[in-house]
Amino acid sequence: MDRYPLYLDGAPAGFLTAAACGMYDEYRAVCRPEGPALLRAWLEGERGELPLGVLAPEGDVFTVCRRLSRRGTRELGRLKCCRVRRLDEQPEKKPEKKPEKRADPPAAPAEPSGEMQPPTPSGWERADRPERLTASAFFAHMLRPLSGVLTRREGGGRLIAAPYDPAEPFPLPPLFCFARIWDAGSGRYAVFAFDERGAPVMPEENGPGTPKT
Repeated sequence: MDRYPLYLDGAPAGFLTAAACGMYDEYRAVCRPEGPALLRAWLEGERGELPLGVLAPEGDVFTVCRRLSRRGTRELGRLKCCRVRRLDEQPEKKPEKKPEKRADPPAAPAEPSGEMQPPTPSGWERADRPERLTASAFFAHMLRPLSGVLTRREGGGRLIAAPYDPAEPFPLPPLFCFARIWDAGSGRYAVFAFDERGAPVMPEENGPGTPKT
């Protein structure tokens, strides 16, 4: 296992380990920021960078673990370190050149839309402000832009169901391994469970998202 330095805001803030796993390498970044933060890790090599993923809180540190093929990381060259950036400080992308606008005929007036939200499954309620469902600033940041989120109390904790589409980005990426996919009839959802302290846990075996047999 190889070990590399990890930097946040230009200063040492943790470490990165890389372990060989057949044709892959497993990378684990461990960062110790001061206070809550929304962070993304990048592998930095001699010839460029490669995103590693969003870090999630784990005790008093933030971590992300990901397995990458050596073929995919070859373009980096020799690995030097891991760079962690706050989500509002990601590398700038070059603006795309927009095609020239053509004069189109005026559009017909839009008719009132009759589109309605799918029915709410029994026992659930819609969350107009999903970011208020958690006391964690980390998860609230990810829930804020989502629409159509459902929630309900489960024991002493809470279930949160976010609309799921395999063709779209996965909601709450750090909790991918905690999610169950649930077909509610009116739509598909990724269901996440949180205990009474607000920590993520695996949903109940017989609850929403249990694979059908």
